[in-house]
Amino acid sequence: MVKRALIEAMVVTAVEIVLAGGAVEDERVECKSTLFDPNRPRQLAGAANAALGEDILWIVGVDEDGKKLVPLDESVDPADWWSQVTKAFDDGIAPDLTFLRVSVPGGTVLALYFATDRAPYAIKNLGGGAPQLEVPWREGTKTRSAKRRELLRILLPASHVPAVTPVGAACLIGDDRSGEIFFSGFVALYVELGSTDSIVLPAHRMSGTLRIGGIENHFTPTIVTPTEDDFVRSGGIEAHPDGAYCRTSGELRIRPTCSLGEPTTELSALLRDFTECTVELTLGMVGVTRPAHVAMRFTSLFDKAKGPTLRVGLALSAMAR
Repeated sequence: MVKRALIEAMVVTAVEIVLAGGAVEDERVECKSTLFDPNRPRQLAGAANAALGEDILWIVGVDEDGKKLVPLDESVDPADWWSQVTKAFDDGIAPDLTFLRVSVPGGTVLALYFATDRAPYAIKNLGGGAPQLEVPWREGTKTRSAKRRELLRILLPASHVPAVTPVGAACLIGDDRSGEIFFSGFVALYVELGSTDSIVLPAHRMSGTLRIGGIENHFTPTIVTPTEDDFVRSGGIEAHPDGAYCRTSGELRIRPTCSLGEPTTELSALLRDFTECTVELTLGMVGVTRPAHVAMRFTSLFDKAKGPTLRVGLALSAMAR
């Protein structure tokens, strides 16, 4: 499970995006005005099954369409509510849940962080009759029964997906010769293989997202190769521009780089005042359906002469399955 501080950072960033008039583009994150009826967990079960083992985050107390916060119902105890929800799951097997109340600009929201690594999740027909059980599947905004091919995807072994943990990072924000503001640096990842099988991480299947002050920027990270750094070959990992070949566990370094745009008054004020941001990386693998996800939280060390410099503010665990 991801550390609570990182969950809080993800929530604050998502809420800032919504309140600024934007939409949360991460398919693993959803905003909800209220807690759902504990006797109607079908949507949750469908989302957990469709997540294919990845963690999902629901933020309660946010009206994404209305771009506003909704006061939490303080008469509902989240623990009692969740106890009722789990009764609808077959054998009592429901996603593992972490509750977290998070203070955001304008109020408080409730974060529901679900680990879905025990899928498939089946729910009971509480109304009686047939069918007695269903394995739901979430597709877009609709929930339906899972198809055979989707059940097979759920049951694909996840043992081939390595654990990926950030072990170091150094990033900064500054302007380049073109006058644009750029985010750049390096991230060191430790790739831990759970078996003797080798893994290939193609560069074209790597992606990243920088979230800062309600702004979301997408980028394609690049792999640090031996011509750039003498220490990129670690353990059994060979780094190349087009991908990394992992024979055994070891360290892989990548460069996250993206443009934040022209140095407008608003952007300059944002970079001067922000205190933290999050970076999420997605690493696809050859022959493996599920990618590895890594999330990092950075704090700002602002220097009036050099601008903001970022460093890892906390030891962060990888969101990988």
